[in-house]
Amino acid sequence: MRIYAVVIYSCPYFGSASCCSSSLASSSKWLPISGRIDPVIGASLKTYTNLYAIDALINGNLPALWSVLQHLVLPTAALGLIQSGLFVRMTRVNVIETLHADYISAARARGIRERVLIYGHALNNA
Repeated sequence: MRIYAVVIYSCPYFGSASCCSSSLASSSKWLPISGRIDPVIGASLKTYTNLYAIDALINGNLPALWSVLQHLVLPTAALGLIQSGLFVRMTRVNVIETLHADYISAARARGIRERVLIYGHALNNA
């Protein structure tokens, strides 16, 4: 997990976005690579806010909403992938700090298993 966190967090956003688009969208053809909405559907959508998801909800246009959500999957995955590296690193540091707390030492003295200490006590408090 440590290597994953360092590699993912050091990768630039455009690098993860291009990896997501090339691996997920190009090979499977399930997700669109570019744009915010399908051009055919977008031409018929009446816009109020220029946020297509909100405009599709206001108009009650479910095909437009589905198209917008499909277009949001890849950028969201790319940004979430980078942020996951940050959260893994922060969680690791906080768990290490928590493992040095007094209540963890007392639990070790009572004979509680290390796995229970880490996952049951330290990870929850970190």
